[in-house]
Amino acid sequence: MLPNATFYVLIRTISVPYHHPNTVPPEAGRKVKCSMKSFFTPCEVAKLVNISYRQIQYWDKTNFIRPSYRKRGKYRLYTFANLIQLKVARTLRDHDFSIQRLRKTIVNLKELLPQVAHPLVELTFLIEGEKILVFNGEVLMNAVCSQNYIRFDVKTLREEIKTQFPEAFALEPPSRYGGKAAK
Repeated sequence: MLPNATFYVLIRTISVPYHHPNTVPPEAGRKVKCSMKSFFTPCEVAKLVNISYRQIQYWDKTNFIRPSYRKRGKYRLYTFANLIQLKVARTLRDHDFSIQRLRKTIVNLKELLPQVAHPLVELTFLIEGEKILVFNGEVLMNAVCSQNYIRFDVKTLREEIKTQFPEAFALEPPSRYGGKAAK
């Protein structure tokens, strides 16, 4: 038993090899599940995160949450990591976080995300004030302890993306040479 512990967390770490969406995985030639959509337009982000297009523009303009890529001037593209930040910001706003607390918490999240090994989909965030706990795998807590934290499971965001962009999750036979794989 841990001294002065108020809750216990069971962490299941999963080691999954990560392959960039533009590279051919070692199991090429067999049918594998293709990666999810890599980039999202501001309109798609607004729909997924349930915030207005103007809010996304404002957060970009004020350097709060900026897109990872810009094409041809002002055309913005958001990554999955950007979506996590936006969704967490939306969740915290729903829990009546002040703008100052929201900004500090998202700054902390931005510092944490690059340190996390892939896949991001396995992450669970527990947020209390400006503190963020990041877990890879399942997080089990009793009801009393879970009241102290705002929980965000990245898996639910992935499911929302899968629902809105089902074509991005279709099975596709990859090829070693860029052509169609033999059947």
